[in-house]
Amino acid sequence: MNERPTNVSVTDPTSSPIRSNGFRSFRRLLTLASFIGLGALNILVVVSEAVHALAYEAVSAVSRALPEAVASRLLENSPTAKTRREIAASKAALSAELDAVTRKNKALVGQVSALDEKHRILSSRHLDLEKAHADLGTKHSALGKAHLDLKGEHAELVRVSAKRAEAVKKFSTALGVRMANNVSRNVASIPGEAIPFVGTALVIGVTSLDVYDACQTLKELNEVNLEFAYAPEDHERVCGTKVPSRSEIVAQVKGNWREAYRTAADALSHAGERVPTTLPDPSWQDVKDTVCPVIGSPRILCQ
Repeated sequence: MNERPTNVSVTDPTSSPIRSNGFRSFRRLLTLASFIGLGALNILVVVSEAVHALAYEAVSAVSRALPEAVASRLLENSPTAKTRREIAASKAALSAELDAVTRKNKALVGQVSALDEKHRILSSRHLDLEKAHADLGTKHSALGKAHLDLKGEHAELVRVSAKRAEAVKKFSTALGVRMANNVSRNVASIPGEAIPFVGTALVIGVTSLDVYDACQTLKELNEVNLEFAYAPEDHERVCGTKVPSRSEIVAQVKGNWREAYRTAADALSHAGERVPTTLPDPSWQDVKDTVCPVIGSPRILCQ
């Protein structure tokens, strides 16, 4: 039996050693490239969020053809799913926080409105208080000025009062001394004034001193009146009083001694001392008892 030659297919890679070696090399290169590509893809998925998202979307698209339970288990542990779940939880927490913040903000807005109203009221009161303070400051300034004026017036009154008190004291002391001297002088001069003829000089002297004392008293009184701003007394009317001389007195007595007596009695009565205006006629014995001790004892008169 004749053997037929075997037909060798041109497509068989083992039909030729050269072709067989090339196919194996290509397969190895393809496998190596696949490993390198998968490694690079894993690195990119881990490193790049964009690549990871694209890979997640691709897997999601592929998983749609699978049963829902299988697809859910396939994707639930992926980083993207975990991230999305965390983002959803964070959104929910942020939404709750936002709602709480919104409620607090509304409460704070109400509080701010209430505080604004209180601030407006307090501002109005503050303006009123500032105006009242300004008014009090003005009044205080006026009172301070019035106080200074009163203080000056008080000091002037103290000075004037002290000066017036000194003037009154000086007048009172001088008047007391003068009146004491006047009384002593008048009382001491009474016996001498009663001496006939000789007593006339004493009467003139004592009366002249009385006029001088009265004149000085009125002058000092006018000094006191000046301190108190009173109208002065007319001291010239007293100081200008003329005391009659001895000869004038003797002439009046010789002319009408009874009339001279009545005039003196009237003057004393007007001064408060009641003196009889009618004098009883003296007896001859009364005359002798008064005159004889003075002129001696002339035989023709005093016997």
